[in-house]
Amino acid sequence: MQKLRHVDIQDFSFKWEDNDRALFEESSETVLPNLKTFGKCRIYLVDKTPEFWWRFPNIEQLKLHFTEPGYEVDMPNLEELPLLSLELCFSRAISGYKSIGRASCVVFPSNLKALSLDRLCLTEKAVSQLARLRNLESLKLGEVYFKSEDRYGQPGYSICWDVSDYEFRALKYLNLQNVLMTEWRSSEESFPVLEQLVINNCIIQCGQIPCSFVDIPTLKLIKLIRCNKYLKLSALDIKKRSGRDCRM
Repeated sequence: MQKLRHVDIQDFSFKWEDNDRALFEESSETVLPNLKTFGKCRIYLVDKTPEFWWRFPNIEQLKLHFTEPGYEVDMPNLEELPLLSLELCFSRAISGYKSIGRASCVVFPSNLKALSLDRLCLTEKAVSQLARLRNLESLKLGEVYFKSEDRYGQPGYSICWDVSDYEFRALKYLNLQNVLMTEWRSSEESFPVLEQLVINNCIIQCGQIPCSFVDIPTLKLIKLIRCNKYLKLSALDIKKRSGRDCRM
């Protein structure tokens, strides 16, 4: 086991029984110094302690599906792991607008190059955390909602993803899937080196991709899957106004 480098399991449930956790966390034999990739593992969020993650001191790629209890628990602290790629999926889909900001409770490793997040609510604090990942090149968001910290839940308040004040300076690939928002705002500095934008089965009620995408010189591809005609017209307008050979 000490030489194990890669674990790839499609759907493996991980739950402690009796004294298994204590034995796992206290034994030096459970430290896997050579493990580089681990996933996809279905684990129970309430059972994970910092000692669990210390078993994999050199892990680079991690895929986790969290099974959540019916009450609030602490999120895992993955900050100290040398991860380059991280995929987090939660068992409970967002219910209306009442979800807690799960991502705001997760501290992401600073060296991440690829990040995939599913079934959570992104607060302004969470978006700020994502923007601080200076090496992040690929970001996938699935079934996420966006909310304001101070006006969340007030009647008639628009659900807007506003990244105008943030810069994702290394991001080359952005994938949005099953995302609902009333409006998406960004500035010329938000995605300075973006190359590919994929929008899959999303509802952007204003019907527009931010016009600032016209000014992204590196943009090579806008891919729309199961999107309405207004988003398609918006993408075509960006291609026309940019004057570049951006594939659709």
